[in-house]
Amino acid sequence: MLNLKETSHSYCCSQTNYYVGNRKGENFGLCEYDTWSNFKEEWLGTGDDGLWIDIDYNLCFRFDILNKRNDEDELIEGMFELWLFFILQRKGIYRPVHIKRITDQDMPEINIFLKRQWEYMEGQWAEFSQAN
Repeated sequence: MLNLKETSHSYCCSQTNYYVGNRKGENFGLCEYDTWSNFKEEWLGTGDDGLWIDIDYNLCFRFDILNKRNDEDELIEGMFELWLFFILQRKGIYRPVHIKRITDQDMPEINIFLKRQWEYMEGQWAEFSQAN
């Protein structure tokens, strides 16, 4: 299972959508939520485990868990945030999602959510994933 610790990815993913008029202080491509529960309420439907999302329309292609920092860029011990990066495939919309606070209690659901996204992407790349 995924642990609540900072991810280590080789390159950053933009936290803005270049094509939606990002003037100073605005980020119209960004969706922000205070907690995982707030995100679930708006994005996830009701399936057998309550974590259903139509991946054909809302593909999460990357995630970053970051240690939370204060305004002076100092680490806040034990606090984490989650970035989810979606492509809304039907319309080609890039949508970064920022969840400002996640906890250990959120991790089982986050794990289920991300595992489904990974399995979907493996299927999209089946020609390569089955070659191993």
